[in-house]
Amino acid sequence: MVETGGNERSSFLRNVLKANAVFSSFTGTLLLIFPSSIASAFGFTAPIFSANPELALRILGISLLIFAGSLAFTATRKEVNLLEAWIAVILDELWVLGSILVLLINIYPINFAGKIAISAIALFVGLLSILQFMGIKSAKA
Repeated sequence: MVETGGNERSSFLRNVLKANAVFSSFTGTLLLIFPSSIASAFGFTAPIFSANPELALRILGISLLIFAGSLAFTATRKEVNLLEAWIAVILDELWVLGSILVLLINIYPINFAGKIAISAIALFVGLLSILQFMGIKSAKA
């Protein structure tokens, strides 16, 4: 049986999951609608392995919208499924790790503005992950 957080203590977790869903929806929508502008602003000019930076950003945008939907679903259920909340924490941490790798490996040449934006987003996602972790611990108490 999956543990759930159905008490008042789960409201903090619920709110953080909703905030993550809103942020992921906003970011995903921007990536889906404005991939060329974002690629240009961040200096994604030279594709590697014949990849198209705009296509990569669109795929990332779609993925974020799917993630946002799952977060919203988890946050609005009668009882928060803590396993699903843990999965959100893990996926957020993977985002942070992926951001670090993108910055270190230079899959695409990224200008200073792009590096700042990727770093800021990774820091915010990391913060959401920590808050979700705290919310899970609080909901279990």
